[in-house]
Amino acid sequence: MGEGATLLKNEKGALPLEKNSAVSLYSVSSVNLVHAGSGSSGTNTDGKVNLKAALEKDGVNLKINNDLWTWYINNTRANNGGNNSYGADAATGQVGKLYDINEAPWNVLPDAKKNNAGAAIFVLSRNGGENADVKINNGSGDYTNKNYLELSPNEKDVLRNLKELKGTAIDKIIVIMNTANPVQCDFVDDEQYGVDALLWCGDLGANGANAVADILVGNINPSGKLSDTFWKNHNYNPVYANWGPTTYTGTSAGSGNDNTYVVYQEGIYNGYRYAETRYEDVVLGQGNAGNWKYQDAISYPFGYGLSYTTFEKEVKFITDKMDKDGTIEADVTVTNTGNVAGKEVVQLYYSAPYTEGEIEKSHVNLGAFEKTDIIQPGMSQTVRISMKVRDMASYDYNDANVNGISGYELDDGEYTVYIGGNSHVWAEEGAAKKTYELEDEVYYDKDAKTGTVVENRFDYMSEYFNADSEEVFGGHSKLMSRADFEGTFPQPPTADEAVISSADQAKATYS
Repeated sequence: MGEGATLLKNEKGALPLEKNSAVSLYSVSSVNLVHAGSGSSGTNTDGKVNLKAALEKDGVNLKINNDLWTWYINNTRANNGGNNSYGADAATGQVGKLYDINEAPWNVLPDAKKNNAGAAIFVLSRNGGENADVKINNGSGDYTNKNYLELSPNEKDVLRNLKELKGTAIDKIIVIMNTANPVQCDFVDDEQYGVDALLWCGDLGANGANAVADILVGNINPSGKLSDTFWKNHNYNPVYANWGPTTYTGTSAGSGNDNTYVVYQEGIYNGYRYAETRYEDVVLGQGNAGNWKYQDAISYPFGYGLSYTTFEKEVKFITDKMDKDGTIEADVTVTNTGNVAGKEVVQLYYSAPYTEGEIEKSHVNLGAFEKTDIIQPGMSQTVRISMKVRDMASYDYNDANVNGISGYELDDGEYTVYIGGNSHVWAEEGAAKKTYELEDEVYYDKDAKTGTVVENRFDYMSEYFNADSEEVFGGHSKLMSRADFEGTFPQPPTADEAVISSADQAKATYS
């Protein structure tokens, strides 16, 4: 957790907090953290560390508003005492099935909510996991737009009231995002909520709260980077149209059958591979990308993450020419230009040539990354970052091999390599980059290590994903394509698409 927790916002050095200072913890999640997902991602959390214990431990020594903490303990469903009025029902062991937000509104909180404190820490938690997909229009009525991954009305109510206390009872507002599913981040820079710092920590495991506490007071300098794109508005997110399982009409579960399915329309355009590509096509005026605005859709790009210090990078590309069996290498000297020790992640992205109507390709892809050791202020470390040329090839089930055997292909044309701090580096003025020219197409029809011939084991799905195959499995929505982002943006399944015969249900489930 100390390596992976990611600092997303830190206005005017709101973090780290002073040790021995007073803090108040808000939200039902503050006393009921998400420690694990469901199914195979579940874990034994016996003896799990709660946030209060972590913040009060030696070396952190924050002073917790105990009256407010006790009120949440006594009024949260997950705890077996008091009114158990708020939060998710903890009756089931499948934490991912608990979709109630049901935050306690400001007007029911005790007078201790206004106690003086150096910081108000608001914990924002969401569940989700294997066999328990996040859904729309689920759980309690405490929802905005029936969207589980958007701040609820009661959560907004608490944050707005905390903003009113800034400058009097509290000095700053810190949000801890305790969820593996990125919550919509439109609230982060909204002035009515006054958020000074945002720390994403995912699911905590049994002991992760200890590392979160150490980060909050600066015992650990955060060095994590996002492994997903964080959206400002999920309506721009192509997977949002098909979140959660859809139930087949006229079917029921049982006897080894499953009566639900998930619609998959986005193809390769998921997360940053979609966001960066859509924006590039808007800039170039290609692919019917429409008037899509990156700044309206994205809060934090893939690979983003702040530190309590600052770094400068000097890049020296080692490789001068692409070789189909070679590597792309660069030496990156990272210098700590701030006042405290810290680690930095060096990230390499590449852009491959794309031809409309041929292999679907995202504008940029992560090719490699390296993390430095701890670098003291004023000191430097040089890391070598490398990527195999072969790894830039794209799979083409149509004609990748001249002999008719499907495989991987490097198209001829320009390949650009970028080194920077996140997936949006390609759009930064002055970004460190190098362009390579490949004159002839290259085909890889065998595995590099074993020599095994590459074969497509899912040819029947090629028929399914063909836009003209209306009758397969009762029909389906066409896949999204870079050739027509506007026209192929995913839509929820229609009623006709949800109808399936028992025979086709078995085929869809077990093929």
